[in-house]
Amino acid sequence: MSGKYQRLSLVSVVAMVGILGGCGSELLPNAAASEIPDIFVTFTPSGDGGDAALLAGTATNLDGCFVVKLETSDEYILPLIPENRITNRSGLHIQGRRVLLGGRIELGGGYSQRSALEQNWGKLNIPQTCQNAAAELKTFIVGNYGA
Repeated sequence: MSGKYQRLSLVSVVAMVGILGGCGSELLPNAAASEIPDIFVTFTPSGDGGDAALLAGTATNLDGCFVVKLETSDEYILPLIPENRITNRSGLHIQGRRVLLGGRIELGGGYSQRSALEQNWGKLNIPQTCQNAAAELKTFIVGNYGA
């Protein structure tokens, strides 16, 4: 893993401190009611998926890509999110849970192997800002459930 993804750059840290100013901030403070930012790696689910694992940490924007910084280490994880589980109703929600940048987040699902990511590469919607994260970080497939 490159050093770029082991820690945030000084510019990112300064920018996030300025944005957060407290416990967390909206990912979409001025967005239209249905707008979803282009910072998520999503996929079209074919079933419910599982929730054998819990991804818990801090919701982070790493170089323009939504990732989770683990609570137990300085490692960043790239969540692969079912496109029908991201909503913007009075704030951004994933699996029915409110997401605040810099705030704590918990997502059910399962860790995926690098081979699973490569096998599903064609099925994933990967924004340009997430190309490096998709190539460098461990991935977590978010379960297809929740309001």
